[in-house]
Amino acid sequence: MSPGELDALTDLALGFFNRMHAAVALKSLSDGNIDQLSRYIAYMDGCQREQPRVIEGSRPLASWPETGKIEFRRYSMRYRSDLDLTLNDLSFVVRSKEKIGIVGRTGAGKSSLTYALMRLVEADSGSITIDGTDISTIGLYDLRSRISIIPQDPSLFEGTIRDNLDPTRQYTDDEVWAAINVCQIAGLLDKPTGKYIETPVTADDDDNDKKSKGRWVEGTGLDKWIEYSGSNFSVGQRQLVSLCRALLWRRKILVLDEATANVDSETDRIMQSVIRQEFKDCTVLTIAHRLNTIMDSDRILVMDKGNVAEFDTPANLLARDSHFSKLVESMNLGKKQVDIVE
Repeated sequence: MSPGELDALTDLALGFFNRMHAAVALKSLSDGNIDQLSRYIAYMDGCQREQPRVIEGSRPLASWPETGKIEFRRYSMRYRSDLDLTLNDLSFVVRSKEKIGIVGRTGAGKSSLTYALMRLVEADSGSITIDGTDISTIGLYDLRSRISIIPQDPSLFEGTIRDNLDPTRQYTDDEVWAAINVCQIAGLLDKPTGKYIETPVTADDDDNDKKSKGRWVEGTGLDKWIEYSGSNFSVGQRQLVSLCRALLWRRKILVLDEATANVDSETDRIMQSVIRQEFKDCTVLTIAHRLNTIMDSDRILVMDKGNVAEFDTPANLLARDSHFSKLVESMNLGKKQVDIVE
């Protein structure tokens, strides 16, 4: 074999082995993708399908709910059909304009009450009514758009502060500023955060149009720019923006799901003050991480293992040997904030 033939044979062998290596790598990648796709399909098949957003012929009045009365009637809920009940045969009534504190240990079912009220999980049995309307008979949009909720870690949308507070432009600038001032977030809007917003170029645009596409947002006042998920705001600042939005919208029911668990004492003080003064005519459900945030509630709902353990005024619960009194007794003398989750 001549040197030229040997060189050609070597090139062929190397090419063959390179192609074999690529084929094996492609096979491995394909197998991994197929396994991943199978898991996605299995997950989607196991997900509970959401009910319709709107049910024509069963839409509540524009003024609903007018009083904010909530009633659980032998309500039970589970997250999957193969799991135990998370909420078990609950029956209680929250009267119009009541301020209810909800407490319990980890896994007691506190946040599950929020999921039930918003129908993030459908009922296993029983019902929930708001102002006499069974919430399972109306669309999800009609239900969720009538309840304000402030979660423990709220997300904000990328856009201006006005986009976040009033995305559909229902309120005047004066109304938006009034809510901002009440929630004491005007100081957040002074520091500029300019942002260039690009506008998509179309086939009909000439060269000059393409150069002038987009706009500059100065980033002060109502044009204050909020990054994706509110990443340029602290948790406490995001909570105050969420509270400001709830104040602007004035829904009859407000749910606070451990909203002050991760905020500083000053933000906590502002939130409690705004809720007491501005939401007097609303039904307020406060899932508590700190006992001091619910001590002035009209009544306290104590959850235990998916059941209602107690539901009474703070004074009555403290006057006897109750679950709630034991939580209060666990406080250290002079401690301002009490973590009720072990």
